[in-house]
Amino acid sequence: MCGIAGFIKTSSARLDTVQILHNLSQSIQHRGPDAAGFGVWGKGKEVEINHQTPANFSTTSPDLAFVHRRLSIIDTSENGNQPIKSADGRYLLIQNGEIYNYIELREELKKLGHNFQTESDTEVLLKSFMQWNCGAFNRFVGMFAIAILDTLKNEIILARDFFGIKPLFYARTSDALVFGSEIKALLTFPGIDNKPNLSTVRDYLSLGLVNHNQESFYASINSIEPGHYLKLKFNNPHDFQIHQYYKRSTTRLTTKDISFQEAADHLRELFIESVKLHMRSDVPYGAALSGGVDSSAIIAAMRSISGKDQDLQTFTYSTKNTTFDEESYADIMIQSASTISHKIVLHHKDLLSDINSVLQTQDEPFGSTSIYAQYKVFQVARKSGIKVILGGQGADEILAGYRSYYTAAVAGMVKSGRLIHAIHLVRALSNQGKISLANFLFRVIARLCPAAVGREIHRRYAENGINSAVNWQWFTDHGVAGGYANLPGTSKSLEEALEGDLSNFNLPGLLRYEDRNSMAHSLESRVPFLTPTIVDFSSSLPPEYLIDRNGCDKAVLRAALRALVPDEILDRKDKIGFQTPETNWFKELSPWINQVLTSDSFQRMPFITTEKAIMNWSLFEQGKIEFPRAIWRWVNLAKWAEMNELKFDE
Repeated sequence: MCGIAGFIKTSSARLDTVQILHNLSQSIQHRGPDAAGFGVWGKGKEVEINHQTPANFSTTSPDLAFVHRRLSIIDTSENGNQPIKSADGRYLLIQNGEIYNYIELREELKKLGHNFQTESDTEVLLKSFMQWNCGAFNRFVGMFAIAILDTLKNEIILARDFFGIKPLFYARTSDALVFGSEIKALLTFPGIDNKPNLSTVRDYLSLGLVNHNQESFYASINSIEPGHYLKLKFNNPHDFQIHQYYKRSTTRLTTKDISFQEAADHLRELFIESVKLHMRSDVPYGAALSGGVDSSAIIAAMRSISGKDQDLQTFTYSTKNTTFDEESYADIMIQSASTISHKIVLHHKDLLSDINSVLQTQDEPFGSTSIYAQYKVFQVARKSGIKVILGGQGADEILAGYRSYYTAAVAGMVKSGRLIHAIHLVRALSNQGKISLANFLFRVIARLCPAAVGREIHRRYAENGINSAVNWQWFTDHGVAGGYANLPGTSKSLEEALEGDLSNFNLPGLLRYEDRNSMAHSLESRVPFLTPTIVDFSSSLPPEYLIDRNGCDKAVLRAALRALVPDEILDRKDKIGFQTPETNWFKELSPWINQVLTSDSFQRMPFITTEKAIMNWSLFEQGKIEFPRAIWRWVNLAKWAEMNELKFDE
């Protein structure tokens, strides 16, 4: 796990390479405090590497430069430092992430004639590329963002893992293509401005969307899509191309192909194998434990694999005696797996003291303060000597763990003519108190409406009520209009809803939060549910294996985990996660909120009517309306603009 950055020169301009590399390295130091490395190359010259300083290169105006910050996890010796080059000097590589099946790949490559000088997964990655070129990416089990220079072909490859677990941003200036693990790194490069992306800002204000496409909150900065790689040839550097190397399998199984129990048994095998691979580490590791099914599954699998005598540390966030508290369920798992438990209790004063750090960590506005709980869990884990932490991210999006999927499942049944099945599921959900019937049926109907009607429903929801404080016409006047198409809540089947959340909505944002929160504390976060094998298999299952006829979500996963995870956890019907008691917190934070609402930075947002914003917050303070999530977005946006000296009207 590390941080990477670099540039490819696209003009004849002479850049201050030493200063640029220094700035890039310093901006991502938190991602890799164990070692720094630099590599440069000029056409017709040899690749050069320096593991101490960005200076002292014979090539003073290179065509390409790499920066690497190392967090040592596999082969912690200096042999694992990066950049790494091939013995013949043809290839230069930097990597952020881990290739968990590196041992198996190394043995395969040895049989093909490759020799190895280190025990690192990075050398395996390099030799894999030398052997299979971009075909190597589909052989990896892991998370990665990679930059590879091929001096013979005069080209560079920038590749991102299957699901975007690891970030990889890029931007173009008149002189270079710049890339890096974080936006803050790119902003240090000369010629990259911090002009906000008004389209992204509008989507955030209207519907709370973040990371739903490859644009960022900055107009000049994009990210490479998950499962894609960028290829740039130095003889035509302005015309790079992006290729897709991974696409989820669309083959659908039927009950004739595999029974429910067979599916559960196979899923358990895939899951245990994935956790086993994700436990490969030369440094101490632990696990995040919320008390829910997914994190409990990770802990149970880790204990099963490691045996009863090995210490296993878990980290749990508790809200102590609130409706969001899952500590009692976490305790069941802690006792069952005999873990060394660390518990983190937070209060509104903690958030107030850390809010600026969280905003700076995330680089962009975010949806809610629930990510603060994760931020603190990771901080405590690192302070406890843990360098790697496993968690259950992704299971909900591939195995239908959110209640919003109920309406998608019913809509899919109605659309396919299975009306009796739909009625039975709605009745079961209603009898269990999982849904409010009138609201539920409205949402099902909204999913089944023609696209034009669905867009209008979303527009009215997004732009009225408390959001009437936003001047939506301002965005239209600046060339940005809300499309309100293909959004969460518009998919017409469970399969479509899962695909949307995996690729465009829930998961990309959650992975962004997890990466920034963990790396802010120099901690590697691993997500065993997110492997192509597990995701492709889950995607192939009939929808009723995910949400069964009795309204049980993640049904096949729960069945897979019987005898591994305590029944009290598997039989839970609620879902909480790392939620925070925002209503109570923000009542206590009223002075801070009022300070932001009356600040110059808030006044400089020309699309929000300050008077209406203050009035709405006052209604919340008086207890007349529920916690207004929209106001959090306004405040978050204002603080982000203030910290980064952004202007919206230029």
